[in-house]
Amino acid sequence: MVRRQLRPREATHREPKPSKLEPFRPLIRQLVNEQGLSAVRVLEEIRAVGYDGSYSILRDWIRSFRLRPARRPHLRFETAPGEQAQVDLSSYTLEMEAGLTPVVCFSMVFGYSRWNFIHFFRHADVHNVCLGHVLAFEAAGGVPREILYDRMKQVVLESHRDGVVYHPLFERMAQHYGFRPIPLEPGYKEGKGKVENPFRYIENNF
Repeated sequence: MVRRQLRPREATHREPKPSKLEPFRPLIRQLVNEQGLSAVRVLEEIRAVGYDGSYSILRDWIRSFRLRPARRPHLRFETAPGEQAQVDLSSYTLEMEAGLTPVVCFSMVFGYSRWNFIHFFRHADVHNVCLGHVLAFEAAGGVPREILYDRMKQVVLESHRDGVVYHPLFERMAQHYGFRPIPLEPGYKEGKGKVENPFRYIENNF
C-alpha cells in the first residue's frame, strides 16, 4: 500500500477588497462639508452616479469626518402630553411657475409626541403666523398649554427687563385659544431644538 504524503495547503495572500465608497469619497466630502447634506441625501446623490453599496457603511464613514458646529450648553428636557409646543419660521426660495419665489415655512412641533405641522406662506406677517397656529390646532385636534418662541416680530414687539410686549393680534389669538406664549432669550435657539430639527429635514430631504 502506497501512502501519499499530503503537503500542507499553502497560505494564499489576498488583497483586501476595496470599499465601494472609494471612488465616491471626494464627492461625499463635498456634499457633506460644503453643502451640508444629510447621509440620506448623500446616498441619493451618489446612487445617481453609480454607487451600489449600503447606507450603513456610508453613514458610518460620514460620521467619522462630518464637521459639527459648537453648541451652546443647555439642559435637555421633556414635557408631558399636551403640555408644550414650539413654533418657528424659516425662509426659503422655491422654483415655481412664476420663477424663483420667496416663501416662509411655519412649523409647530408638539414636545411630547414630536407631532409636526408645517405650512408654507408667501408672506411672514402676523396674520399668516396666527393663521398657522389655527391650522395647526385644527389638524392636531387640540391646543397645548404653552408654546415656545424666539422673539420674532410677529409675536414680540418690544422686550424689557420685566417682560415683553406682544403683538396685539397675536396676543388676542393666544387669549382666545387659551395657551401661554413663552418667548425665549434672544439668540437661544437651543431652547427649542425640537422645532429646529424639522427645518433640517426640509432643507436636506424635502
